[in-house]
Amino acid sequence: MTSLGPEREYDVIVVGGGINGLTAACYLQKSGLRVACFERKLEAGAGCCTEEVLQPGVKVNLCACNLVTLWSPAYGDLELPKYGLEMLTSSGWGMFHPFLDRSAVMFHSWDARKTYEHWQGINTHDAEVFKTLFNTLAPVLSEGIHSMLFSQATRSPAEAEGPDGLLGLFRSVLPEIPENAHELNGIELVEAVYHDEKIRTALLTNGVMMGALPWNRGEDALMSVIFPIIQAINSSTWTARGGSHAVTHALCSCFAAHGGRLFTGCPVDSFIMDGDEVQGVVLSPHAVYPDAEVRATRAVVSNLSCHPTFRDLIGEEKLPDWVRRHDVHQLLGARSTATLGGLPGRGELRLRVQLRPGVGRRHPSARAQPRKRRAAGPADRCGAVGAGFFARRPHPGAGGAVHRDGVVVRAV
Repeated sequence: MTSLGPEREYDVIVVGGGINGLTAACYLQKSGLRVACFERKLEAGAGCCTEEVLQPGVKVNLCACNLVTLWSPAYGDLELPKYGLEMLTSSGWGMFHPFLDRSAVMFHSWDARKTYEHWQGINTHDAEVFKTLFNTLAPVLSEGIHSMLFSQATRSPAEAEGPDGLLGLFRSVLPEIPENAHELNGIELVEAVYHDEKIRTALLTNGVMMGALPWNRGEDALMSVIFPIIQAINSSTWTARGGSHAVTHALCSCFAAHGGRLFTGCPVDSFIMDGDEVQGVVLSPHAVYPDAEVRATRAVVSNLSCHPTFRDLIGEEKLPDWVRRHDVHQLLGARSTATLGGLPGRGELRLRVQLRPGVGRRHPSARAQPRKRRAAGPADRCGAVGAGFFARRPHPGAGGAVHRDGVVVRAV
């Protein structure tokens, strides 16, 4: 009989029961490891929370509302439909940004031509920019997004996003994009590319919804510009029946079905350290199981951001010299990816941190260059086709052949 509280030892401990933490816990548990996941809040999956905040029976997604769950291999690997997850999408216009003058900037879920025609009525220049970017980038992005998200990185973020990366491709088709575009934040880049203030606002707002903060550079700035292209080729306007919290329910059910243990109301106070090795966790005095010590024989995985993981749970004084030599507060405040431990052996503390230099700080040279007029040319062609890679069913009226991995969409 399984005890109610945590055992003294597991193969792997996952700190944080958000969507990413639950997904990692499911994969590890399903592989045959014994996994415990500790969540600070009383309910897991905080980023996908659905509450009746207006009136009884009216469910509102308070955080994540535009779900891209179908993009992830986890949807099939973890058999999430088996655990009650049903994804839903619109049959046409998937997103729109309304304004006080009763106008709106809209994005079609799968037909780039309709988005283009709608934008023609708002600003001809911006509609042509969208057509140019779509016809150029759709074939690249339709194949590249999946590998970018779910494959081992072979280039640093700066290389992938810099002058020789995606931004270099932008400049090759849109000469009006400034040479220092890789140094611009999202607001500056959108202002350099698009003219209409409403279209700019809609793009930046949708970027924020996707987690791309407009005051950041690099990937965040790019996402604000290429969002409508991704929208058209991958139909990224999906939600779940019953609200986004249905994703959490499916992950929790999968984790439990394979024998995983999820402990809510159990904030982690600190890591158990032995030199540079993370060997377990100590729960907070305010946890449901106060001051409990739980050890991991294989690894500790943190679903928290770098700042609480390294500064709070490990402690600045225990960080390697190369981290302490830098401004630790600036370093840990940057957007980064961290990995603790490794499954092959004991939980060695490995600070594998990917930093985007200058994230959150405005570079002195980040100034939009004067716009140049674009000559007519290949940008005016039509007929490029991008293939979505995650759609599990065709959209009504899509007019494209349904493939095993998705649905062909109509190009501008």
